[in-house]
Amino acid sequence: TKSFTGKTEAEALRLADEYVKFGGHVDPSRITVRDAFDIYIEAKSNLIAPSTLYGYQSAAKNRLKSILTTVLFGI
Repeated sequence: TKSFTGKTEAEALRLADEYVKFGGHVDPSRITVRDAFDIYIEAKSNLIAPSTLYGYQSAAKNRLKSILTTVLFGI
């Protein structure tokens, strides 16, 4: 499941529409930690062990929660 965040609901919906329209391309200056995490997991899900995948998802849920909406471009 892909999720999008924005300052407003309209912005989040626009981002979701762009993602679908451009075949999964999202403007790199707008990618959040959550987006990058999801992209990585999707790309590696067939290559990593289920326990590793679970560990990554658990870390995102428990340890990265405070930064998931941070835009990577500014880091």
